[in-house]
Formats: sequence, C-alpha cells, structure tokens
Amino acid sequence: MELLATLTAEDLARLYDSLNQLQHSLGVYHGDIKRTNILFGSVNRLFNLIDFGLSRLTSDGILLSSEKSRLLELMVNWPVTN
Repeated sequence: MELLATLTAEDLARLYDSLNQLQHSLGVYHGDIKRTNILFGSVNRLFNLIDFGLSRLTSDGILLSSEKSRLLELMVNWPVTN
C-alpha cells in the first residue's frame, strides 16, 4: 500500500495548514504541489515538502489561489483512512 494512502482526515488538515503557514510566514509559493513532492513519515506523522524547483516568493505571502486549488484537489481525491 502506498504510504500516503494511510493519511487520516487530521493528517490532511495538518498538511493544508502547513502549506498555508509556509506561504504566509515565509512568502514561498511552491509551484508544483503533487503526491510525489510530499514525503510523509508514518511513525511521526510529519510531512516534508520537496522539489522547490518551480517555487517563487509571493509579494504578500498569502496562499495563491492556484496553489490552494491544487492542494484541495489532491486532498479530495486522496483516500482517507480511519
């Protein structure tokens, strides 16, 4: 089973909040949100976002609508476990 398939609804909420925090606090737009760019530790339940090759700084540090839409699309299609 794919490791990311073991995510709970709480894990997905933390992922979303973390991306919001990254962009709000640091003003970083990742630019390539997809499953292969999200590492997840099943023991500590922590996420690592990788591959910032398409990233850029935002002018105001807010979550850009295209990035937010992409993450929400991933979350809707992600199988959630209990």
